[in-house]
Amino acid sequence: METFDPTEHIRGLHELVAGSADIKAILDGLTRFASTAISQASGAHIDCAVTLRRRKRTATVAGSSEKAVHLDHIEQTLKEGPCLDALDKGPPGVAGRRRN
Repeated sequence: METFDPTEHIRGLHELVAGSADIKAILDGLTRFASTAISQASGAHIDCAVTLRRRKRTATVAGSSEKAVHLDHIEQTLKEGPCLDALDKGPPGVAGRRRN
């Protein structure tokens, strides 16, 4: 079993932020980073996306994969789902989707 080294994760995040030209690049990198870290920790593939709400409108602003972005778009079209529930219920949280 692989051991968790927080130092490597911190270095990776630092390089991501320091080496990115704009916020979109940072958020795209952050979702890929989160997807990889959570997938390694859980032993299952996890896709990640960032949904932003401004003035009661939501938008997917980044994703670790096209699938993650597509699923978020479906959720926004339906106006229901785990990401929107997390936004409605208060502080940021993790919204899970089971992979088939």
